[in-house]
Amino acid sequence: MNVIKKPIASRAELRRFFDLEARELGLETQIFSDGPLSSEVAVIGEGPGESEIRHGIPFAGGSGSTLLTELRKYSLARHNTYITNVVKRQISLSSKGDARHAVSRPELSKWISLLHWELEQLPNLRYILLMGNYAIEALLHHQGVTEWRGSVLDYDLPNTGRSVKLVLTFNPAYVLREPKLHPVFKMDLYKLGRVIAGKWKPHEIRPIINPDIRAVRKYLLEVANSPNPVALDIETTSRQVACIGLAIDPHEAMCINLRDDKINRFDLHEEIEILRSIQSILSKKKVIAQNGIFDSYYLWQRLNLKFTCNFDTMLAHHLLYPQLPHSLAFLTTQYTTHPYYKDEGKMWKEGGDVDMFWRYNCKDAALTYHIHTALTKSLIDKKLYDFFNNHVMRIQPHLIQATVHGIACDMNLKERLKEELREDVYAIKRELNRLVQDAVEDPDYELNPNSPAQLSDLLFKRLRLRGRGFSTDATNRARMLIDARTNDLAKEILTTIDKFKAEAKFLNTYVESEVDEDGRFRTVYKQHGVSKAPGRLSSSQTIDGTGMNLQNQPRRGYEMFMADPGCVFIYLDASQAEARVVGWYYDIEKWKEDFERARRDKSFDCHRALASDMFKIPYEETPTEDHDKNNRPTRRYIAKRCRHGLNYRMQANRLSEVTGLPYHEARRAWHIYHSLTPELRRGWQKEEEKARRTKELVNAYGRPWKIIQRVDERVLESIVAFYPQSTIGDHVQRAWYMAEEDEAWPTGKARVAMNIHDALIGIAEPQVAKKALSILKSHMENPILITNLYNTKTEPLIIPAECKISQPDENGIHRWSGLKAVEL
Repeated sequence: MNVIKKPIASRAELRRFFDLEARELGLETQIFSDGPLSSEVAVIGEGPGESEIRHGIPFAGGSGSTLLTELRKYSLARHNTYITNVVKRQISLSSKGDARHAVSRPELSKWISLLHWELEQLPNLRYILLMGNYAIEALLHHQGVTEWRGSVLDYDLPNTGRSVKLVLTFNPAYVLREPKLHPVFKMDLYKLGRVIAGKWKPHEIRPIINPDIRAVRKYLLEVANSPNPVALDIETTSRQVACIGLAIDPHEAMCINLRDDKINRFDLHEEIEILRSIQSILSKKKVIAQNGIFDSYYLWQRLNLKFTCNFDTMLAHHLLYPQLPHSLAFLTTQYTTHPYYKDEGKMWKEGGDVDMFWRYNCKDAALTYHIHTALTKSLIDKKLYDFFNNHVMRIQPHLIQATVHGIACDMNLKERLKEELREDVYAIKRELNRLVQDAVEDPDYELNPNSPAQLSDLLFKRLRLRGRGFSTDATNRARMLIDARTNDLAKEILTTIDKFKAEAKFLNTYVESEVDEDGRFRTVYKQHGVSKAPGRLSSSQTIDGTGMNLQNQPRRGYEMFMADPGCVFIYLDASQAEARVVGWYYDIEKWKEDFERARRDKSFDCHRALASDMFKIPYEETPTEDHDKNNRPTRRYIAKRCRHGLNYRMQANRLSEVTGLPYHEARRAWHIYHSLTPELRRGWQKEEEKARRTKELVNAYGRPWKIIQRVDERVLESIVAFYPQSTIGDHVQRAWYMAEEDEAWPTGKARVAMNIHDALIGIAEPQVAKKALSILKSHMENPILITNLYNTKTEPLIIPAECKISQPDENGIHRWSGLKAVEL
């Protein structure tokens, strides 16, 4: 910047100098700043949008209203706050942003240099609110507003010799697009108010790192004798436990690093002593962790340390606010005054400062301890503490056991499947290109079906197909397939693309997935993994990159999985569980009658009964199978898909996609289904009214789902799905831990190994298989108390469970694919 020897007296003068320098840099200033230069507070956003350009000031329109409404709570307004943006011309930051308003990296660097000079001209500046990625990058050279928001930092203003306080948050325009983040935005601005009022005190932590054996002994004795719970956190490197962090105080923690970046720090006897002492502590004290499933299964697998996590901060927050992030970074900024620090867990490698890694571990442990205290108070205030302890945390040891033991894999079959599938995928790709070459009349055309860009070029430019927008995903391809304007060759191409995608996914995601060294597949269960249906489990591969999401394993993969030697698979499935909950919750009398009849009379088929009602044909004449001999969906299948999908606001176009029906047939089925079951739409309306009024829903087990955003069509879909899906998720988890904790359970001879949505799959010795299944069945069929949505009357719902036991194949091996129904 040009050197200015005298102070700038007005914003008009500042604008004049700024515009001169901007033109020198080839930049156009469309919108400048607002507010007095004498202000102690500056607000910096990313750049003006269309509304700001129209009004001629920063933060006009909806984003300005969101911002200024919160600032007024702290006596801040346009007349006493300096408001500006990093970029001073119209930009677009949305995921579907206008390319005309994109900001290149070189251009952004120029705007950042101008912003630095601009801030130097504010003589009384003491506090800066940074909003959005550009603002954070401009002053801190960091990226990732989701991680950094909520932090309060000291910042030396360049060329001034002055230090200011920075408060980091989202851009209000982003908050408008993601309304569930509005409470987080309000919380961040509350921090600004605290800082300005002089009431902000940073959370300090004393890390104890690189302790020798005497220091470790002394600290572990202190932990053992303390009445406080202990927070635990581990760090891993090269598939090994690098260190164990412990804290009994929110401001102090010890990192016991078993090795440094070169050698082991303790001899064998000392390491055994340390691990035994830690095992003793974890066995006797209340243990706190963030994502305790990971720490528990990893310590069990790697160091044979076994313990029960009594309080998982991630799960406590998920119970309170399932739609918000639950990472330790987010919780730190929500419940402490410590700034974001999580990058330190990776940055130490760049500079070779391994001590940064150990200090990072201490911060994790101490902050987890502090967060646990705040979350405990919130759980008690919300009357959720007992539910958290007696249900949410109760299932965790059982999930950990399932992860540690895993499922045996037939490696020979896996390798054979891999080779066969590679050949199949190659053959499908070759056939696809033959069809495409015929369609585009170019014998040299080669399509890579894994490339969205090439698919888009083929489908929209060359074949001129019609979908909704220009996505090439499966949903839009299904729309193109049923479009009347799609010719037969294009339909064959679309069908072949689907076939390729399915085979390639099966190969890459499942068959080629890495198995652990002991020849077993493992999946890590996530109790927090389904934000729209909290209570349901999700799963993924392990942190080491082995295993897979077993819950979405295609049936073709079942054959790879074997029971342990001398054992069988046992299987329990809650029959039509969600639909039954809907029937009782919405008080659909016909459904209740049919479901109860089916529960008592095993030969009665609810799906056939529904098809009979929908299509006005006798029950005895309705199909018993889902597809006919030509593989076309039968009326039974259509009725079943209606019940599974249309209960949750599914529209006719989506029904057409999932059933393969022409749109006009799906539309007819949609109308018939809803005319036959008017209770559904009445129930949706009642649920919507309740959600708007109370801003909270609660499932049959008492799990809440807080609505923190405005209720639009997308949210309504989640609202009507919450009660049945969440209730069944909690019901299945309860059946799991109740069975394995039952006094009659054959411990050591049977275990639950997997959760597959509404089903539980176990491994048992043959002589106790039926006994284990019987215990599981008794708990799965324990009545759920459903409160009628209309009159608050509570009725018990018993969901019958279908039972299966595996039969050996020709080689005497029990496989997941060999399950056969049994009567108990």
